[in-house]
Amino acid sequence: MVKLVVEKQILEPEPGASLLDTLLQNGYQVPYSCRAGVCQSCLVQAQQGPIPAQAQLGLSDTQKAKQLLMSCRCDLQSDMQIQLYDPRNEQVQAEVTALTPLSERVLELQLQCDLKFRAGQHITLWRDQQIARCYSIASLPADGRIALHIGLQPNGRFSQWARQHLQKGSILPLTGPAGDCYYRDDDPDRALLFAGTGTGIAPLYAIARDALSQGHRGDITILYCGVSTTALYWRQALQDLAQANPQISLQCLVQREARIPETQLADAYDYVKQTFKDLHRHRIYLCGAPSFVQKMRKQCFLKGAKPREVYFDAFEAAQ
Repeated sequence: MVKLVVEKQILEPEPGASLLDTLLQNGYQVPYSCRAGVCQSCLVQAQQGPIPAQAQLGLSDTQKAKQLLMSCRCDLQSDMQIQLYDPRNEQVQAEVTALTPLSERVLELQLQCDLKFRAGQHITLWRDQQIARCYSIASLPADGRIALHIGLQPNGRFSQWARQHLQKGSILPLTGPAGDCYYRDDDPDRALLFAGTGTGIAPLYAIARDALSQGHRGDITILYCGVSTTALYWRQALQDLAQANPQISLQCLVQREARIPETQLADAYDYVKQTFKDLHRHRIYLCGAPSFVQKMRKQCFLKGAKPREVYFDAFEAAQ
């Protein structure tokens, strides 16, 4: 039986339970959001015992040096001793500069703070010590602001709170940035393929802008995918970007109700299968729901994409 020591208390985890699940089941108030090793809100600090590599995947060298790990990605295979970690140690204070409804279901939140980031990375916003949510950055450092597209979940403990309580001048703690879903300038002639659903289009829009700002010369294909045209809330901004840059090919794909000329009725996975002969030379960026990202990655690999050339972020719609 694996033994877990948490600040001098001995716990016996259930077989197959993650460190996060074990802590929550025993009454520890550990913040968490994505449960996928992305948002980094469930950090704890190891004091003894081996740290699984996946529990530190994506953490900075500074975080690793502190023996921090993501409890949601830590499978308890051997004895371990940990202590809880106060996320306020990593927080930066940001000022809300604007809140703009983009649709009935999406709110743009603009922040001002001293933070170094790459377009397309993600940050974690904190409502309090327990409630945190991860959002990808939809702006460039040169914009002088951090823009985030927040999906308004019906009972969202963060999103609805943000909509109702945040206002210009509000101070909001954040941690990050994190993630490797951003533009690389090592091959400006390489063809780029972007595919996203929901608010996953926000970081892709930023990455495409960043590529253009750095003189990218290769073709850029953007697949904006949704159930219906009403889900394509950022369509006009993408159309404006494509119109101003002839190297961009924008395809708005919907599963039903293709009511306007700029959209077409198509299954996103079949579209990739039928349209692209070979993705061996492409660099690919995928953002959206985990099921979409997983299926699209598989389809891209089947068309010859190199695993190391596929960058992605997948986020569940957290309540």
